[in-house]
Amino acid sequence: MNLLGKFGMVFLITINIVFVIFGIALMAAGIAVQAKGGEYLQSYLPLLDNIEIGNTRMGFLLRAVAGMVIATGIFSIVVSLMGIVGACKRLVVLLIIYGVIIIVLLVLEVTVLGVSFQIKQEFQGNLRQKMLQLIQNYEGDFGSILTTAWNFLFLTFQCCGVNQQIQVNDFISTLWWTTPTRGPRVVPTFCCKGATPDSATTAFVQPCTLAVNPATSYVDRIIAAATSFILVSQIRKEDKEMSDKN
Repeated sequence: MNLLGKFGMVFLITINIVFVIFGIALMAAGIAVQAKGGEYLQSYLPLLDNIEIGNTRMGFLLRAVAGMVIATGIFSIVVSLMGIVGACKRLVVLLIIYGVIIIVLLVLEVTVLGVSFQIKQEFQGNLRQKMLQLIQNYEGDFGSILTTAWNFLFLTFQCCGVNQQIQVNDFISTLWWTTPTRGPRVVPTFCCKGATPDSATTAFVQPCTLAVNPATSYVDRIIAAATSFILVSQIRKEDKEMSDKN
């Protein structure tokens, strides 16, 4: 195998090891959501049952998304191992299948991004308004079923309010904002990182009640498909040369 072929094999193995780690991370994230959902589900389900995306309630959507994330993680691991085995064993058929799967996944990712954009647009419209209406009745650390649901939603998904609180404070329009128990807080203690039901209801005023720091991430894998087909071409070329010599 010449230098290009060796580089392609090493690169494909390396990038697929990264994808295996990514798949494990996806599985862990999905399992974590399901585990937290099992622990706190009955507490925040009343809120989710008041919110719909199209004709689907968010409670059902949450469980479905968690399952899809786990399935995606498992699939990512299987496909990545296929690429690693194909590269190590120089199995042309396996590498072709791997490359085709990666291209199909890329098309699916683009489709999902389009659907996600539509959902985001809907969220920014009717769904966002519905949630902003529901949060107006938020009473703080203790209160109605919906108040408890909001608090456990904050704990489960590590979020705070409907909008990013560094841009606009949704809690100003809530019942909680006018209560003496709020004190100097601008966001509830349930919004704090690492908060638990016990700590959030016993240590009300903390530095973390003054700000929220959101974070995002993105992953792409188009380069793996191209590398797999380069490696297939190289292996076939070498096999042909060996066949001609024989």
